[in-house]
Amino acid sequence: MRVALVFDMEGAAHIQDPRDVLPMYPGYWDIGRRALMIDIAAAAQGLLDAGVDEVGVISHHGAGENPWPNVIETLLPEGARSVDWEMKDLAEQADAMIQVGCHAPGGSPSFLSHTFLPGFRMRMGDEVISESHEWAFAAGVPLLGIVGSEALQRERGASLADVPFLAVQTGEGHDVGRPVLGDAEQTAAAIRTFAAGSIDAAAAARPLKPTDVSLVASLHNARDVGNEVVAAGWTRLSETEFALEGATWAEVDDAVWEAVELAYRPYTWMFPEIDWTEENAMALDAELLERIDAVWSGWTQERHPAWFAPTAQDTLEGFPQAMATD
Repeated sequence: MRVALVFDMEGAAHIQDPRDVLPMYPGYWDIGRRALMIDIAAAAQGLLDAGVDEVGVISHHGAGENPWPNVIETLLPEGARSVDWEMKDLAEQADAMIQVGCHAPGGSPSFLSHTFLPGFRMRMGDEVISESHEWAFAAGVPLLGIVGSEALQRERGASLADVPFLAVQTGEGHDVGRPVLGDAEQTAAAIRTFAAGSIDAAAAARPLKPTDVSLVASLHNARDVGNEVVAAGWTRLSETEFALEGATWAEVDDAVWEAVELAYRPYTWMFPEIDWTEENAMALDAELLERIDAVWSGWTQERHPAWFAPTAQDTLEGFPQAMATD
């Protein structure tokens, strides 16, 4: 049996400072990656303990054209390796999925909550869609379990309600996270046990394949990119809201990602197209770093709307007023 371990960083148990998840901050290199590896390595080892033949570790944190080096390869157990398997083709590579480091969707009053990035929200019917939903829907393989934030466990909605969940992180507000299970050793033991148990229960796990998909998204910068969202296949409902329908998730997923990319546009300057090594990251221009910190600090210290209504289009999410139009 081969299992895909799909991870993010913001919902890792011992990530407590928002700066520890971005590679332009020293904390990412000194603290964040090692905190993340507690969860990844423990989950991978638990899967292997239960008889899994191979664990493919897939990064979904800063995993664009210039991917961030989130995984410390030497800390992976034998039998686990980093892979670049595409979600839409995952059924050709893996028999099942487990998710690690997962966080609540955008608008949640919880640590570092967002949906792919600040500035984007999406619902399927009455259900708020998180990144965990998209991974599961796009992959089409059984989802064995989720390890992540307490807020995601509370807010995951009907589609993920029956998926086994281990909450390892808590924290109200975007700016401070706290581990649920105590120290690193206790956390690792709990995750390892949970992951092994997910294999014992694998026969009952099922692929999550929604049909007759009906989505509504709202974007913080819809005034600027609305026509492009429509060109990507969405129907405009209001100044900030767009609808999308398809028979299966596979029919809508590309258009979802196009909308995400458009919502990301105001942040592109924050993430230069560099090889994200520690040396390159620490050599970034001081003025650029100051501007990045102004946005990041502003975003983590504010409460954000659960939905970008047409009446809430004065600023971009996370940007100080003076920078909103930069």
